[in-house]
Order: sequence, then C-alpha cells, then structure tokens
Amino acid sequence: MSLPSPIWIYRMTHLANLPYLLKHGLVTRHSPVFSPDYLSIGENTLIQERAERQIPVPPHGLFSEYISFYFGHRSPMLYQIITGWEGVTKVRQEDIVYLVSSLQKLQQQNSVFVFTDGHAASRLTRFFTNWEDLSQVDWDVITSTDWKNTEDDPDRQRRKQAEVLIYQQVPIATIEFLLTYTTEKRQIVLDLVEQAGLTIPVRVSTKAYYDRL
Repeated sequence: MSLPSPIWIYRMTHLANLPYLLKHGLVTRHSPVFSPDYLSIGENTLIQERAERQIPVPPHGLFSEYISFYFGHRSPMLYQIITGWEGVTKVRQEDIVYLVSSLQKLQQQNSVFVFTDGHAASRLTRFFTNWEDLSQVDWDVITSTDWKNTEDDPDRQRRKQAEVLIYQQVPIATIEFLLTYTTEKRQIVLDLVEQAGLTIPVRVSTKAYYDRL
C-alpha cells in the first residue's frame, strides 16, 4: 500500500477531559498546566512502565516527555478500554473522543515528533525521524479492521499500533477535527468546542469504533 495523504494520526481521550484540552491543548504530565483531574484511559500499568524508558532517536528524552498518537483508529487499546480486557478500567465507547491531526499539520506547526513501526512499548519496535522511513510502517495492517495475530503473521497487533510521539505539547491549533461514536455525543462535543471559542469540526465515525463486540 502506498503512503496515505494526508497521514492522519489519532489520540483517544475521555469526554470529561475535553474542556481542559480545548483550553490548554495536550501537554505532558511534566507541564505546569497539566490538570490533576485529567482522567486517564487505557492500561495504566503499561503507561507507568514505559514512562521512564528512553526514546532512542533525537530529540531523545523519556516517553513521559512525549504525547502519543496512533496512525490508525479502531485499535487494540480501544478494544481493551471498552471491554475491560486484561484488567483495564472499562469506559463506554460513547464517552471516548478522538482528537485527530496529521503529520502534515505537525510539520506546519513546527512540532517535533518521532514515529514507530509498531507499539512503542515493544522491544521489537523501531523508531524513526525521517519521512522516508514512513515506508517502514505497515499501512495495510493499520488501515485494516482485523489486527489479530495469526499463525502466519504473529506480529499484526504490534504493527497495528504504530505510533507518533510528539515532543512536550500538542497545541489545540494542531487538531484538525474530532470524532465521536454517536450523534448525541457529537452535539455535546460541538457545544464544548463553541464554548471554548473554537471552530474545530466534529464528525460521527462509527468506523473508528467497534460496531460489534
């Protein structure tokens, strides 16, 4: 598969975090404006374990100094979150919002980022900084709805979760649109965007979520 254009990237968050994010953008836990009330979703043990790992390519630093996005949606992590799989705190899909940007937008905003060819916590995963290396990302798996490992391909799940790690912060101006699971939640998100004085488009996308469990 050829490189998509634009190259969209996706960050999931709980709806409860949106008023704060619309005001401050996305920041790391080291930021003085990081909210102590931020509601984390996902596998907290994994988040804590990888926080102190080193990023092996420039600008280096720790994982905790970066904000992670996926190249694709409908990820294994979303499945974990909505099913409570492997002890992850369960959250309804209706309460999960995607913040969507693109590599092209990051470039316009002069954001510093690195990217991977798989889940960044895996020791098999490689890290890159050059656009030419985007060919190392498995776009077929990323765009597929089927990410389960198979006997012939036991590495699909890792590759499905290729990431973009953005250094220090993601200004809200970098976000190009938001995705919700239902029209009801779209209206709530639209109201929050308007209250923040912003004009970010909000779209309903069942394809970004799991319609069957």
